[in-house]
Amino acid sequence: MSGTLTSAMPQAGVQLVFKGLPEAPLLAGSSHIVQLLEKHFQRWPFELTPAGEERPAFAVRKVRRGFQVSSREGGAELFETAAEMLCDLGIDLAEAAVRRRAGMQCLHCAAVALPCGGEEKLAVFPNVNKAGKSLLAACFLRHGARLFADDLLAVTEGGHGMAFGLPPRLRLPLPDSVPHLAAAMRETPGYGDGRYHFLYAGESLAGFGEALPVGAIILPRRREEKGALPELHRLSASSAFQCLTYQFQMRDGQAQAVLELARRLCERLPLWILDYDSPEEAASLVVQEAPRLFSAASPGEEDAGLAVDFLAESDRLSCARAARGRAFPSERNLRWHRTPGVRIYENGAFAYLIPKEQSSIFGVDGIGRAVFALLAEPLSIAEAAGLLAEVFPQTGRARLEADLSHFFRTLFEQGLIVRAPR
Repeated sequence: MSGTLTSAMPQAGVQLVFKGLPEAPLLAGSSHIVQLLEKHFQRWPFELTPAGEERPAFAVRKVRRGFQVSSREGGAELFETAAEMLCDLGIDLAEAAVRRRAGMQCLHCAAVALPCGGEEKLAVFPNVNKAGKSLLAACFLRHGARLFADDLLAVTEGGHGMAFGLPPRLRLPLPDSVPHLAAAMRETPGYGDGRYHFLYAGESLAGFGEALPVGAIILPRRREEKGALPELHRLSASSAFQCLTYQFQMRDGQAQAVLELARRLCERLPLWILDYDSPEEAASLVVQEAPRLFSAASPGEEDAGLAVDFLAESDRLSCARAARGRAFPSERNLRWHRTPGVRIYENGAFAYLIPKEQSSIFGVDGIGRAVFALLAEPLSIAEAAGLLAEVFPQTGRARLEADLSHFFRTLFEQGLIVRAPR
């Protein structure tokens, strides 16, 4: 890290220019803040320069109630603790680094480098529902594996993962199943608060810009059975695609690119499920099985409905846009059809709906997929309920109309349907 921190900083603060972000300087309002950033971003180098006249991309200053972070795009957020501020700032910087690189996407995951035939490849653990990926990622450090990410990884079109150099963040209190990790946390103190603790791993954490090919995708699944030994199972490309797609950070204009990248990864790479109770035992198993993990992908059997095990309802909507403010006219006889320009991307049991501006992805399956297919022509809630009543005569008409009203409202809020001309 270049630059010298002096005790007499200008009142305006000092500017930090992070590696890979020359166009997005950060203004630190005090020497205390610079010291926080120097420790936290040990593996994402930055230079100290005098503050310029132009408005910085980000600004951090100490306020009475904690820390305030403001951005050039507008708005400011208040954080009570340094740990909260550093976590949020790291995410902002990572997203800014990805935005300036064509063909690169940001994946919500953990990733570790493991040996593979004389070289290294990345084992990637997508952020699936309540899987404990950060704990699992940190446990690999004990086995000498280099940590590339515990939360965010940049992924290129060619299938390489690039590290941001952000330290892993552990949720407190640590469970009894990670005794060695608890000891490591005490030996390498970092910033934290009552809920989270950062683990500063030195050279064991890949620095910003380091990249390796992604070698395998592993969906972690915590078992409720205490003491159960970890196990690895093959996963089908279709099920992996359903889970992986929702873990990419969505940016305007990138929906189709995200789907294509997820498809390439799932079709080309070995895909696994890791069932486990103890994160330390799971990390040990993955290290031992690294040669097999990176072996050629097999088709596997279709594991229909498996995504339910991994995705919370909020995950399925995570790539969708925020609901629009316009009120939905839910009159049962109003007719609707697909919004012009909506793209449909089909994969396995799912259909992924992408609005014209490619700002979001909305997945539908089963009955929802069939109803959206019918919306190629004008269709009302009442008409759709009549069609479904013939297929599901045991379901009352009122229940069908209520469910369809909710579905049509959601499609409307996502910009996927519009009123049909009278």
